[in-house]
Amino acid sequence: MKKRKIVLSIMITVCTMFCLCGCSQKEPSVVRTYEKTDSKEAFENTEPVIMVKHYEMSDGTWKTDDYTYQYRLEITGRMNNAEKDSTFIFLSNIENITFDQAWKAAGFSSNMDDYFDVEVAKFVAASSSFHASVNRSCVRSMRKSRGNCRRSIRSRLFRLRKKAPGS
Repeated sequence: MKKRKIVLSIMITVCTMFCLCGCSQKEPSVVRTYEKTDSKEAFENTEPVIMVKHYEMSDGTWKTDDYTYQYRLEITGRMNNAEKDSTFIFLSNIENITFDQAWKAAGFSSNMDDYFDVEVAKFVAASSSFHASVNRSCVRSMRKSRGNCRRSIRSRLFRLRKKAPGS
């Protein structure tokens, strides 16, 4: 009888410990951090140019400093009259974003209805092929205008980031 009480109390203690450990929810931890690309490296970089610092979390979600998203979408396609494909990277709570939606929401549309609410999706990066095609088109126009191409593209990208909602 005494053995039975000891075994029973040990089993209750072990079950209680498992229940308490199983019920406590851990906060997801950061698996990988995507640091913002330095503006000086943006044109020499072969990796995507990260415009917004974001994180891959241990629970499979993605996070900026302000919002959490279910998906990280890399959307590739070719813009009108472009020489190369461009890739736009969005953190999103919707599973599908078309390339047409992506390039407009990345700062190329003057219609504010083309942009996503920051809770729905956030433009965080673009591929270097996008920057290379922008750079080539600027070189062509520079022959006519004799302007400083790299500076004008850099300032255009910064203006686009400031103009986009939720930036």
